[in-house]
Amino acid sequence: MRTRAQRRNTISAWYSTLILLTGVVAAGIGFWAFSERQTTLAQVKNQQTSPDADLPVLVDEDSLKIAVQHRIEDSVERPLWATTRRPYVAPPPEKKPPPTAPATPEPPKVIPSLDDTLTSIIIAGGMKIIFLQGGQGTVRLEEGMHYNGWELRKINEDSAEFHLDEEKKVLQLRAFATVDSTPLRTLGEPKKQ
Repeated sequence: MRTRAQRRNTISAWYSTLILLTGVVAAGIGFWAFSERQTTLAQVKNQQTSPDADLPVLVDEDSLKIAVQHRIEDSVERPLWATTRRPYVAPPPEKKPPPTAPATPEPPKVIPSLDDTLTSIIIAGGMKIIFLQGGQGTVRLEEGMHYNGWELRKINEDSAEFHLDEEKKVLQLRAFATVDSTPLRTLGEPKKQ
């Protein structure tokens, strides 16, 4: 049976071996990269320069090709910092909408007629009612109601005021009494005797 110290020593030995192997692998990779770089630099130094810098040198196309030429072309077609990395395609030209027909002027607004006769007005307490007689027979209206598009806005003792947009029309109460008779009384007034 092993003691705790022996087990600890065994684990430490394994860790040390693992660290040593990692260091050997890293050193090997570094040496390989360094030797590749030195080989490339030696090849560049061994190239001869042209004897006369003013004269052009004939170079065959194969020696100018770079191993990553296709990657450069891809980068040009698909820029790194573009939003889609896809080649740029110009948007299609915008279609012009077909010409529209000239706007026809609005026909003049037809104002409905208000030719009815105001036959009765009832004012009692807070209630105000009128009766109109005309093409639709006898019609009962209160303030704020609409009739043939007209709004009844105000009821007076002897007239009713109608409005349609900017138009205003006042209908007077038709009196059945003759000139000699006594005036009509308002509801709520005591009878005169």
